[in-house]
Amino acid sequence: MNLEKAIRNINRSLIKKQPASFNQIWVKYRCKISYQFIVKNIKNEFDDPDWDYVISRLERTNQKLWLRSRKRKKKIILTYSDNGELEIILKKYSDKLYTFLARQSKEDKYICDWISIRIVRIAQKGNLLAKDKIVVLLRYLIDQWIEYDRSLFSWKCPSLRILNH
Repeated sequence: MNLEKAIRNINRSLIKKQPASFNQIWVKYRCKISYQFIVKNIKNEFDDPDWDYVISRLERTNQKLWLRSRKRKKKIILTYSDNGELEIILKKYSDKLYTFLARQSKEDKYICDWISIRIVRIAQKGNLLAKDKIVVLLRYLIDQWIEYDRSLFSWKCPSLRILNH
C-alpha cells in the first residue's frame, strides 16, 4: 500500500457508496487498509494522522463531502498560548513565508494555502498565538489582493481617498 493506492481506494469507495458526507471514522470502517496506512504513515508536524493532506489529494467532488453534514456541537475550546507549537510550523516553512507577501508561481499559492491551513488548525485547537499569527499573515494576503485585483482596488486605503477629495 502507498498513498496513491490509498487515495484511489477512498475515491472508489466514495463514488460507490455515495455518502452524504464522510470523516475518518467512515474511512476506518469502509477503507480499512487505506485507513491503517494513513494512520501509520501520513503524519503532520505533531505526529497526528494528516487528514488535511489526504483529503487534499482526493477528487474535488469527494473533498467537498469531508465532514460536510457533521452537526457541530458548541464545543468549549480551552485557549492557551504555546509558542513552541507555532514555531514548529513556522520553522518548517520559514523559507516559504514570503508567499504571504508575493507569490512567484502557482506552486507558491499552494504553499501559502498549506501554511495557512497548518496555522489555522492549531488556532482552532485554541492556540491564541497561532490565531494572532494567522491574522497578521492574512492581512498581507488581503493587502496583495487589494493591490493587484482591479475589482478590489477601490478598497485600497479609503481614508486617504477621502482626505484627497
